[in-house]
Order: sequence, then C-alpha cells, then structure tokens
Amino acid sequence: MIHFPQIAGLGHSTMAEHAIRDLDQAKRYLDDPTLGERLRTFRLMLRHAGKSALQILGAPDDLKFRSCLTLFAQPASNDDDRCLIKQALDQFYEGGPDPLTENWQGRIDQARSLNSARRSAAVRPSRRKNKSSNCCFQKNG
Repeated sequence: MIHFPQIAGLGHSTMAEHAIRDLDQAKRYLDDPTLGERLRTFRLMLRHAGKSALQILGAPDDLKFRSCLTLFAQPASNDDDRCLIKQALDQFYEGGPDPLTENWQGRIDQARSLNSARRSAAVRPSRRKNKSSNCCFQKNG
C-alpha cells in the first residue's frame, strides 16, 4: 500500500486520520529518519519517464501524490529534498503544485496568524481608562 501524506482536511480515506496538520509537522516528518526516508522513496517514480502519475499509480493515488509533493515542497529544508520534489512536480504535473493543497495551506497559515494575534492581544493589558467616575447614576444635587 502506498501512503502519500496529505494536509489535514483534504482526505476522506482511513489514512486521513493521520494527516499533516501544519507545515511544522510536515518539516518534522521530513526530518524524521524513518518517515522522511520512507517519503523519499517516491524518487522511484522518477524512473518512469514518459508515463503519467495516473498510469503509474492509478486514481486517486495520482492526486494524492501531487498533494503530497505540494505539501512537502515548502518545509523541505535541504537542497536534495527541494530538488527531488521540484523534479517530480515537473515530470508528472508540468511543475504545477496541487491547488487544493495550496488553498488549505493558505487557510492554515491564515488561521495560525489569527490565533497568534489573538494570543498576543489576550496577554496585553487593556489601555482603556476606568470611566467609573463618569457614571451616569450619580445623584444630582
């Protein structure tokens, strides 16, 4: 069974429960000696010049493969990984990343930025002055 990790929210198979949540987790996956090397076995695909990912993997694994390449392209920290991913995207998808994965990555990045801003705002003390002295319930006279 071939396993191409995808970003959380895309997959609907039984493997989707093991999806990558964010780019930090994707980087840790690549850096893990076992998981990273297992992922890099997709280099074997590059030996099939002249064939499409669909011809080699069948559906829907051809789509999962593209999604996986797109997911790991950004967090790839060494030149070998970046080159390998680019080469696979070029060979099988005319260099084009998976638009759905890019969209999900954008949403995750946006949510992360919003959460970070919320956390920052929550720890800042309020700068509003206490207006209790201007209370409208003061007695006249």
